[in-house]
Amino acid sequence: MSETTLLAEIQDILETSTRFERVTVNDHSWLDVSMDRFAVVDTSDILELVFRAGGTDVDYQIFVTVYEPFTDWQESYNDFMTTRQAVIDALRAYDAVTGVIQSVRTDAPIRYVSYDDDQALPVFIVQRFVVTVRDDA
Repeated sequence: MSETTLLAEIQDILETSTRFERVTVNDHSWLDVSMDRFAVVDTSDILELVFRAGGTDVDYQIFVTVYEPFTDWQESYNDFMTTRQAVIDALRAYDAVTGVIQSVRTDAPIRYVSYDDDQALPVFIVQRFVVTVRDDA
């Protein structure tokens, strides 16, 4: 299975199984045009070849960045937790069918996106997931 196929499949499962208005692959421009909840699935920055007796596997670390619109602290955090759980559930469902996910983790604390430095409140609450997927070609 190619990395392009893996990215498209993760995009598809997130679009059909979660609360996102849009899920893109390698396209963060949605930040410039919308205040909706969305996610971006990015090409693997890190991959690892795993050598074993029967052949070689490739582990891709695919990034999924979740953007939750900010309205106020309590409501936005509650919405973020609901969205994050939907991502976890969608990835579990994908793995139940494909068996390719090795692990899912976040790579940093929750962060905030504002459009200028003087803005007191964020526009989005953001967190990035690292989805390690094994291609056992």
